[in-house]
Amino acid sequence: AKPHLELQERLAIMRSSVIVAMVMLLKAHLKALYSLSEDKCSKFSLGKKSAIGDKPAMKRHDGMIISWERLPFALNPLLTTDDIENQKARFLDIWNEDGVTAEPEDEFL
Repeated sequence: AKPHLELQERLAIMRSSVIVAMVMLLKAHLKALYSLSEDKCSKFSLGKKSAIGDKPAMKRHDGMIISWERLPFALNPLLTTDDIENQKARFLDIWNEDGVTAEPEDEFL
């Protein structure tokens, strides 16, 4: 029974990683679609005007739809240990390409 439980726990973690990867791919898609920089996104504050003034974001590519090709388990179920390893590798690739890493606060430097 224990190996089955371990498999279920690993599947649950990888299913969660699918959700996180979907959010990361959606973020990258929206940044490309609206020509938004990481800096602009990270400095955004609801209700606060930016130094350059708020201009509406303009959609760049009509018909540009998000693709889940890089993340097959967004559309297909994770079932086997091979699926787990495949998802783990894909998640790490997407994570490493995101370009956003936690940085220490200035007061801790």
